[in-house]
Amino acid sequence: MNGEVVDFWLCSFSTYFKTCTMMEEDMKLQITTLQLEGLVQTWLYTQLNNISLVVELRDQAETRSTHITTWDDFFQALRAHFYPLGYLQNLLSKWLQLQQLLNQLV
Repeated sequence: MNGEVVDFWLCSFSTYFKTCTMMEEDMKLQITTLQLEGLVQTWLYTQLNNISLVVELRDQAETRSTHITTWDDFFQALRAHFYPLGYLQNLLSKWLQLQQLLNQLV
């Protein structure tokens, strides 16, 4: 999954949720789960059901779990998990390199 797809999807839902000001956080997550499919759906299912991953580190086992209980938690966790490495740095670099051309209207 590329970063632009993640951004588009998150932006669409963020806009929708801003129009539904009375919507509870748990309802936002329920609506979100109805719209997901494939790898992202499986990933969210594991997060919501608190299925922990065991990672072996130097003869020790460390349990990692992410608790997603709000739309903001989901937003941050999805970006952290599915953004390609360096995606945000690349966007920032492109933004900083923008220049207004001579006679260009803004």
